[in-house]
Amino acid sequence: MRAYARLIDPDFLIIQQNAYSLIDGHPELLEVIDAISQEAIWYDGVAIDDWNDPNGYDRVNDPSYSQIIMSHLELYQSVGMLVFDCEYALINTEITYSNALGQGYRPYGTRRSLRQLTTTLSPGY
Repeated sequence: MRAYARLIDPDFLIIQQNAYSLIDGHPELLEVIDAISQEAIWYDGVAIDDWNDPNGYDRVNDPSYSQIIMSHLELYQSVGMLVFDCEYALINTEITYSNALGQGYRPYGTRRSLRQLTTTLSPGY
């Protein structure tokens, strides 16, 4: 897909969405994608359509789960691949942006609804 798309547009990018563990036993994956985007490494929320529902963000993930994800993402980063991080956090935005930036990820904080773009920006942005 990547080779075909680049025949049409040389700047075309393939960004893997979630599925961080696809790399297990398949290092050739690193040759066919340009970046990975991972949701909810540290914070999640209930997937609902109500943008204002307080259950749609700031639900803390188990730290061992977060560590598993990050250990896989290190493999992508080891070849210079960008990692985008979408965290479902509003109250804990500063923590999530600090965590993500500390790992070298490109963070975005929002609500699980994803019904609209959020105005939550990185602290100091």
